[in-house]
Amino acid sequence: MNIKQYTLDPENKLSILKELKTLNIPHWNNLSESNFVMKQFTAGITNKVYGLMDTTGKAETLLLRVNGRKTEEIIDRDNELNFIWNLSKKKMGPQLYCVYPNALIYQFFDGKSISSEQMRGKKLRTLIAKQLAQFHSVPTDEVENRKDVFDVINTWSQNFKKLSTNKKQLEPNTKYSKIIKQLKEMLNQEIDCTVCICHNDLLSGNIVYNQKTESIQFIDFEYCSLNVPWFDLANHFCEYSGFEMEKQLLPSKEIILDFLTHYLASRDNCTPSQVDERDLQQSYFAVRMFMLVSLIYWGIWALVQSQISEIDFDYTGYAKLRFDFFEQIAKEVKEEFPNKDWLF
Repeated sequence: MNIKQYTLDPENKLSILKELKTLNIPHWNNLSESNFVMKQFTAGITNKVYGLMDTTGKAETLLLRVNGRKTEEIIDRDNELNFIWNLSKKKMGPQLYCVYPNALIYQFFDGKSISSEQMRGKKLRTLIAKQLAQFHSVPTDEVENRKDVFDVINTWSQNFKKLSTNKKQLEPNTKYSKIIKQLKEMLNQEIDCTVCICHNDLLSGNIVYNQKTESIQFIDFEYCSLNVPWFDLANHFCEYSGFEMEKQLLPSKEIILDFLTHYLASRDNCTPSQVDERDLQQSYFAVRMFMLVSLIYWGIWALVQSQISEIDFDYTGYAKLRFDFFEQIAKEVKEEFPNKDWLF
């Protein structure tokens, strides 16, 4: 892996090609400008991603990701690189070719990002469950940053207080920061909170399906951290509802249990029929609880983004959407588990 001290300009196609020729990647060192294609993919709501392609087909396709403005307020870039490095050694993450202060050039996984509809379908749902169990089994020995999801939420909340002077915006930040502390206290009493490497952002766009090999790969590791696995699972289920938070698209209890059965079977190296029922039900409770954590996590994330991002997206409206959804799901979860000592 190469590490450079200068930034890349994605608007200068020729300079990108010249850079690629210095990286010692087969067939890129002598590629002509006429055979070089640089295509911007649909921009996400954090960064911009470009495909770097050789029209002759000799050189492998690469990806260039350019970091969004001031994203260091929400993303620890050194932490991200550490996780990608650890995951790539286990074939769970892409090979990094070069790191710049504002960008990465890395391996492209064959396949296509799946749609929300595909993600909710039985076939891919099972593959995702199995892949996630393997992802969570990657050793954590060489992980340098030991912060979990609650530490991250607290950091974002503190950053937002520094960035915003809008009293109306500060109110939800204060309210939900308090709730997250109450949730943490409750979860530590009720659930096994042993941590593992978690992706933390498994929406459909970050899941690549290779139809030829019928395999799944996860991409985009910006929010990767040590975390309890239940958050990763819960966050994935929240993403069934899409950006618009359509409640009717959330998975039913039956679907969640089916997913968890395949996840636990893969994790414990047993058949689905051998999964312990008590373990399954406890996992279901943990996931339902962590859905609440996920909604607050992305709500506060959106508040910070509303202060720093140059991408044309209504982050304040998105934060409200997440917080409103939290209120709906919290009401459901309290009714589902009435014997718990609810702190909020």
